[in-house]
Amino acid sequence: METKRLHKYATLELERRLEERTAQLAEANERLRREKEERRQAEEELRLQRALAENRLQDSENRYGTLFDDAVLGIFQTTHDARILNVNPAFARMFGFDSPQELMRLVENPVNDLWVDPSTRDEILRMVLKATEPVHVENRFKRRDGSLFTCNIHAWAVRDKQGKLLHIEGWLEDITERKRSEKEKKIIEKHLFLAQKMEAVGTLAGGIANDLNNILQPVVGYTEMALNELPESNPLRYDLEHVLKACRRAEELLGQILAVSRSTVEYQRTRIDFGSIVKEALQSLRSSLPDSIEIRENIETGIAMADPTQIRQVLINLCTNAVQALNGKGILEVTFSNVTMAKTDLANRSLFPLQPGPYLKLCVSDTGCGIDKEDLERIFDPYFTTREVGKGSGLGLAVVNAIVKRHDGAITVKSMPGKGSRFCVYIPGISAENKLDGHVDREPGFFNASDTPGYLPTKCAGPKRAGGVIWKR
Repeated sequence: METKRLHKYATLELERRLEERTAQLAEANERLRREKEERRQAEEELRLQRALAENRLQDSENRYGTLFDDAVLGIFQTTHDARILNVNPAFARMFGFDSPQELMRLVENPVNDLWVDPSTRDEILRMVLKATEPVHVENRFKRRDGSLFTCNIHAWAVRDKQGKLLHIEGWLEDITERKRSEKEKKIIEKHLFLAQKMEAVGTLAGGIANDLNNILQPVVGYTEMALNELPESNPLRYDLEHVLKACRRAEELLGQILAVSRSTVEYQRTRIDFGSIVKEALQSLRSSLPDSIEIRENIETGIAMADPTQIRQVLINLCTNAVQALNGKGILEVTFSNVTMAKTDLANRSLFPLQPGPYLKLCVSDTGCGIDKEDLERIFDPYFTTREVGKGSGLGLAVVNAIVKRHDGAITVKSMPGKGSRFCVYIPGISAENKLDGHVDREPGFFNASDTPGYLPTKCAGPKRAGGVIWKR
């Protein structure tokens, strides 16, 4: 009986422990299931995050690639010794190549092939390696065809976490057109300033010249009348003739002052044979020069719409200036030719604002003392002269410049101290189709250099004196 009771108790205890163990196993299994599910969910979330990160990375790479390939700036990566690692299409196009691959294949020595001055690359590299911020400098480069262009360089050094240099990267901005525009703007501003200054000086000078001319005319008139009254043997005639000669020189000077003033000078453009004007002026000039000055000339025929008196004044002033530079000995050369100016010929800032087309080119050269570089910028300013006091008014070249501008022309000058000077005047010519079969007709309004007035005006105090003068003449 006792045995049965113990057996039953042992069985119950075993069943209880079995149930406890079964419950523990069931709880462990549930815990493992939950852990497995959590792990699966974590792995799934990690997979989704990785996929999202990969997509974002791919999008970023695509955006960077698009930005890299489509950028208008020339992006580059190079080693410290200038070996090219990577460039974008814009960089290749800047240097005249069709693609980055072509550039990297054909450019064996980037420093010598792309840089105008290889030494500047070393200077910029030192600046980049020392700087903690991007370096910004301006430099000139060579294209594949040998032409030059100017760029802004923005470059910086790329390093790893330990500070070791990996490569140099940055970008180039082509500013060639901007530099050209800035240069043209400065030229236009300079011409505008000069025009405003000339207008102000001309207005002031014109008013003063008119007032002085009004004062001078009675002196000339009364001197001429006094000379008419005096017999040839009177010793006072010598003094009065010198007074009259000084008055004439003063009139010429006042005429030059008036010529500088745009608003006070009237001129009439007519169709003229430019070549005959030049020949006639040289003929009259030749007789006044010493034999020690050799005159060389090469004169063509050219037709233009111009004021013949003012054109003659241009040549006389330029030749007078050259003769003074020769100081009594040397060569004076005058050439006149027809030229056609193309757009490329007008790059010289002195030819602003000429337009392409036919021009008459008058050049006066001398082998004289030349002009200093500092003075070249001022030689056309009114009253500027390098001559000694009393030997130059400073108006000769100013008058030339004013007349040329009025005729829509331009003037250039080349000179070196001790090497002489060369002035070239460009006046718009008449195109071939507008010329009359290569010859000049004697039509109304056409001026020929041989034309001279057929009368000589004079002044008298009254009818009786005027009649006596006419009787003598």
